[in-house]
Amino acid sequence: MPENTDTLPEQIRSRLGSPNLQNDLTKRPVALELFSGKRPYYSAAQMRAALGSDHSKETVKSRLDELVEIDVAKKDEVNNGGIYWANRRKSNWPIPSDVEVEAARTEPTVSEFLTRLHIQVVALGIAIALAVEAILVLALYTDTGAIPFPLSAEQLYVSGFTGIVISWLLFAIASVVWMMDVTGIRLIERART
Repeated sequence: MPENTDTLPEQIRSRLGSPNLQNDLTKRPVALELFSGKRPYYSAAQMRAALGSDHSKETVKSRLDELVEIDVAKKDEVNNGGIYWANRRKSNWPIPSDVEVEAARTEPTVSEFLTRLHIQVVALGIAIALAVEAILVLALYTDTGAIPFPLSAEQLYVSGFTGIVISWLLFAIASVVWMMDVTGIRLIERART
């Protein structure tokens, strides 16, 4: 068992309070083993062995249950017994003390990025712009007489320039939607703090 009680975080030490000297095993050494021991989780028997004491399994289990009650430890039932682990704010599951938990990601994944409305509107604007380019090239060749086409060059030019206006309109709409999205995210973040 680790000997240094200063390795317990301050919020854990404050929850432990003063030791109950009537108990032959206090909560502090059990909490210290949970937070500083080599195992990510313990059964009552494993904790008893880790403490290297002559305390009964029931006594160790009582201290572990007390730690669960004061939110220092967490417990789950497994195979007709319980496992206990340190209640670290970084994870709801047991993690070894030497493992660094990765911070929650703040950037969207590609699929999340592509499902945003402003990105979809921009993609539509780009698709229309590419189609307009093909229409204008066709209009140019029809105007010179190089390619016979059932529509006149003038009709193709009007369609092409209309498409340009529509694609620019979509880009403007996407910009407004994006600004509203960013403003909404900032308002939500401010409300959380």
